[in-house]
Amino acid sequence: MTDIWQPITLGRATLPNRFVMAPMTRSRAQYDGTPGPLAAEYYAQRASVGLIVAEGTQPSDDGKGTRRTLDWDSTSRLNGMSREELRVILGIAVRMCSPPP
Repeated sequence: MTDIWQPITLGRATLPNRFVMAPMTRSRAQYDGTPGPLAAEYYAQRASVGLIVAEGTQPSDDGKGTRRTLDWDSTSRLNGMSREELRVILGIAVRMCSPPP
């Protein structure tokens, strides 16, 4: 039987374990789409999951389908966040919102 705590390689990505968190739009962004403290805290609490499938995000305001979802169209959205919040949010953005290499 496979141990769910063992790493697994999926394509070019190696996950630390076999836990996957399904996408759930949590609406933890600010009203303008800025990823704020609630979004950072939410993902930091779940950081040990092997793979987090990102919640509803949009690359621009034109693509917004739901209020308070994360926007990634401007670095100005990240101004004023603490270093820890930035570390968590940018880590998620890079891993989950980028196209595969």
